[in-house]
Amino acid sequence: MAGRLNDWQTYHEWVEHRIEAGMTVLEVGCGRGDIAPFPWRRYPDIRLVGLDPDPSAEANPQLSEFVSLNGGPWQVPADSIDLVICRYVLEHVAERENFFANLRRVTKTGGRFVFLTPNLRHPAILASSILPVSWKRRTLRLTMGVDEDDIFPTHYRMNSESILRSLAGRWGFGVERLMTREFEPCKYLDRFSFGFAAFYTYFQLMSAGTLGRLFGASILGEFRKL
Repeated sequence: MAGRLNDWQTYHEWVEHRIEAGMTVLEVGCGRGDIAPFPWRRYPDIRLVGLDPDPSAEANPQLSEFVSLNGGPWQVPADSIDLVICRYVLEHVAERENFFANLRRVTKTGGRFVFLTPNLRHPAILASSILPVSWKRRTLRLTMGVDEDDIFPTHYRMNSESILRSLAGRWGFGVERLMTREFEPCKYLDRFSFGFAAFYTYFQLMSAGTLGRLFGASILGEFRKL
């Protein structure tokens, strides 16, 4: 929408707010850096470590170092990271306690964790959580032209504010900021006029009052290791 930041632009603002010279930043699920990448070239003195299960992510040109994620402990030294970030990754995590155990181990005391993830209460996300992976891949290929090889299994085990707050408390993180919001109309059915109309109407409803705090599409958060 004109004059309004979308989800990843707002996430980028939150990340920029926490960057300081000389930091070591860990991007969990760094990918190949080809989808709306963060402008790391503005911060040449930042050491950016990328963590991803996809070996092709090693080609991400913005990384200072790549670490393969193989399902075990993160191969990152303890208390070495100033800022951990991830965008649309938490929904793919099958074992949330292991995720937070790794997160706490690698983050320095006072370090931050900034993330963007879908809200399970949103109708499109709820439908996604029910559909088999094969159906989901076909649907996204047909509706959004997404390559099926770029669609990974989702679990949605950290996709509500209440669960995230609970996990933060259990693993020694303070909640600095946490919000749910509908940033823009959902694009899943943009190719179809009825789909566009339905999601635009939903967006208007979520933007008009407090419903967006419950049923908006995205959750943005910032935690601090205590």
